[in-house]
Amino acid sequence: MIDNHLPGKYITVYDKCNYSGKQFNLKPGVYGQSQFNSTMYKKVSSIKIPPGFIVKVFTGDDFNGTTAIYTKSVACLDSVFNNNIGSVIIEQVGSRPVGSH
Repeated sequence: MIDNHLPGKYITVYDKCNYSGKQFNLKPGVYGQSQFNSTMYKKVSSIKIPPGFIVKVFTGDDFNGTTAIYTKSVACLDSVFNNNIGSVIIEQVGSRPVGSH
């Protein structure tokens, strides 16, 4: 769920480089096009990632296309991913993988 006031641990995505512009906090989970809606879909330019998180980004809407894995903050995504992220998987290290029971 996208939540701009989520307490606790989360990553923060921004629509501008250098952690500026609109920002949204994302807790661990799976975010496809329908979860992004028009809020941050294909608009992410930087990501703050606290220790203990793994962020997998995809250019495709349904976890396909070009992918990258980040474990630390990125002040400005490269040209492949800047304003081109269609889906994301966020996991916390040491927790169960997203989707496992």
